[in-house]
Amino acid sequence: MKVIPFSNLLRSGFCPPYARLIVACLFFPLIFLSCKKDKAVEISDLKFPLDTYYVPVGGELSIDVQQGNQKYTVSAKDDKLLQTTIQTANPPAGNLRISGLKKGNTQLTVRDEVTGQSAVLQIHVVDPYLVLKAENSLIPYIEGANTDADQSIRKKIRDDSQKFGNFQDGEFLILRNNATQQFSTFKSEADIARGIIDRSGTYHLKFDNNDSITLALTYDNREIAEFPISASSAAFPIFTDFSQEGRVGTQPFSPKDPYPHIYLIRDFTTYFQTMDTRIKQVKIYQSMDLFIGNRHLNFGKGILE
Repeated sequence: MKVIPFSNLLRSGFCPPYARLIVACLFFPLIFLSCKKDKAVEISDLKFPLDTYYVPVGGELSIDVQQGNQKYTVSAKDDKLLQTTIQTANPPAGNLRISGLKKGNTQLTVRDEVTGQSAVLQIHVVDPYLVLKAENSLIPYIEGANTDADQSIRKKIRDDSQKFGNFQDGEFLILRNNATQQFSTFKSEADIARGIIDRSGTYHLKFDNNDSITLALTYDNREIAEFPISASSAAFPIFTDFSQEGRVGTQPFSPKDPYPHIYLIRDFTTYFQTMDTRIKQVKIYQSMDLFIGNRHLNFGKGILE
């Protein structure tokens, strides 16, 4: 039996259907591999959300790399103030965990080894601080009122929220753990960036046999507000850490409570008993979100320094 080489068939012009199929099967993978090989690798510029960060002494701050190529080196101008760990696997393009060792200011240079680009971050290691942001919702707890009185109380709270809410929607409270135990409030995030303080004073954290903590605020020596924080709250260990060790570091992520919060509670029983003497108790709860570890603000000069 005479075997005709496959190449001769192609040159002769005679090419049965099965031969075309063989040719397609042989050459298609090569074309596919060639296309895949030619695909360009995407390179990103190095970017961070901010250029200035405040790290609590004795604590940690997690700084996300907004854009980059997940291969970085870092160097601090004064490495006695901080310690940095690089985590390239974390989204969006890796992050830096910075531990504050000693109060002071320095520059941290981050270099992207893929592009050769560098970013210089201004790092301030400062007194430990805690940032809370108010939500608009006021939740009343009413005991002893009939239906009409209950509805009247709820309506009054809604209509006059400024009287019963400790903070307005979007207002910030910043606690600083230092010798004077200072706090400041700001009407908005923009006011924080501009350094516009709305109220200021001192605070105190009081423990009740590890069952609760009371956050007491004194406004310019004129007004005292006290807010209990239950031991069952996700914020309880954060406040415990903040008060006893003076630091708040990066907290483990919890899918059940990704953004820890507390409820500031004030008792208005005496106020509402003037409406109905049968009322036994009226408390108003206001939720406050905590900014922990990796939620950053643009702080105006002098707020934390």
